[in-house]
Amino acid sequence: MTKNMIMAALALGFVVAGPAAHAENKVEKRIETRLEKDKQLKEHKINVDVDDQGVTTLKGSVSTGGEKQRAEQLAHVKGVSRIENDISVAVPDRDLGNDVKREVAQGGEAVGDSWITAKVKTQFVSEDALDGSDINVDTDNNVVTLHGTVASERGRQRAVEIARSTKGVQRVDDKLSVDRKR
Repeated sequence: MTKNMIMAALALGFVVAGPAAHAENKVEKRIETRLEKDKQLKEHKINVDVDDQGVTTLKGSVSTGGEKQRAEQLAHVKGVSRIENDISVAVPDRDLGNDVKREVAQGGEAVGDSWITAKVKTQFVSEDALDGSDINVDTDNNVVTLHGTVASERGRQRAVEIARSTKGVQRVDDKLSVDRKR
């Protein structure tokens, strides 16, 4: 191959790779923006890498399994074919019991009442429909009871839906009231 042919092949390679690389960067930027704007995740540094097949790899460290799951949810955007969630869960040193620390570190694999309560509360934090709400979550024998006030009927329904869909929850007792002044 002559020098000119090699240069032409390289140039063609860059032209062909250019649009694909640009699409990957747009997907990465969209995911990064969603992570940076999320109330729950904006304090964490999460690296996003999207390959030419749309496989997205998430790396970094968060405080709870719920935050890890939230990051993965936010990464589901157009152009993503699969997500590899390599985010680690680094449990902060707070006054949590050893059982809760272990459950959180495992991303919620062990499901007990304290884990369920923490998981439900964590999911409430980033839920826009619950802005302005004051919700108390109690769990006893895998039955979640929600007390307090929400700003709208939509918020009440969303709180109950989140609690019901949480791993390990057998039943939800809804004792929430709607206070539209909130």
